[in-house]
Amino acid sequence: MTKVIFEMQGAVYKAFSVYGHAGYGEFGKDVVCSAVSSLTIHTVNVISDDLKCDVDIRTGDGEVSLKLNARDEFAELLIKALKKSLEDISQQYPRFLKVEVKL
Repeated sequence: MTKVIFEMQGAVYKAFSVYGHAGYGEFGKDVVCSAVSSLTIHTVNVISDDLKCDVDIRTGDGEVSLKLNARDEFAELLIKALKKSLEDISQQYPRFLKVEVKL
């Protein structure tokens, strides 16, 4: 199962972590993992490369995390959009993707 944790301070998105493997399909054909990975990497790239936000990014085998070090409303909007998209996927594939919010 893939797990995603969004960290918030009040109504402000501060960070997110994605880890684990969905296990929906065989390697290279796992549509859940592919969707989660695409959305996550796109969000990380836009926030870090295009917006040039002050962020800490960690990657590893099956893990990606991003933490905003300074407030950026557009980056927060992108994280909120990522959360909504992943929640939609989680509703379709609840055994393979879990989305949580940590306050």
